[in-house]
Amino acid sequence: MPQVQHQHVINTKDRIVTEGTIYHDHSLKGYTKSGKRIFKDCWRAEIMIDGERYRHRSSERCDCEEWLKAVRSNRIRPTDNKADWWRMEQKKDEAARVDEIIVSHAEESVLLYEYHQSGDLTKIYEYLVKRLLPHMAYYCAHTLHFGRDTTLVASKQAVALLLTRIVNGKPILSFTASCKKMLRVYKQQGNFFYYENAPEEVKLMVNGMNLDELAKVWKITKDRRL
Repeated sequence: MPQVQHQHVINTKDRIVTEGTIYHDHSLKGYTKSGKRIFKDCWRAEIMIDGERYRHRSSERCDCEEWLKAVRSNRIRPTDNKADWWRMEQKKDEAARVDEIIVSHAEESVLLYEYHQSGDLTKIYEYLVKRLLPHMAYYCAHTLHFGRDTTLVASKQAVALLLTRIVNGKPILSFTASCKKMLRVYKQQGNFFYYENAPEEVKLMVNGMNLDELAKVWKITKDRRL
């Protein structure tokens, strides 16, 4: 028997909605030509609205959970098809991504301005280690499909090149965008042929980085646990 959630009833001004159920569907799907049985392997979400049953099917339970939440809160209609549902989620993710980009650009601009006033790279270095490098590890793992060792080498060298440009007085509008572009170049060329031109100050700073935590970040993101 499928495991289901409790069917509490939610009374609203214009409709009666149950809490909904989620279960794993492994019922018989059909037979192969040789007579072997084929079973379904998917998750289903069901909800009753004004006595009418609506269903949503997905390969992932979390998608069914989000669909139920969205229907109960009136963010979507239960008759919206999967393409509509994905489009809504993409718009929500896009809005969050735009906000994140604006905030990171502002923060990085302030760091660059403070460096030009003081000549001290400490705050920029701390930002790169704590914020930018983990983000780069995720980008390498999921977008560029780098292995662990390649991720560590490419990320470290990209940071060295970024610091070189900063030390040389070149305006960097976005640390994050600049490093991502360099990582894409690395994927195309297999190396940063101009890495050796980095100033000794930058090399010493970057070579002193402990990348053990970055390796852990790569493993977690590669396993899609983050």
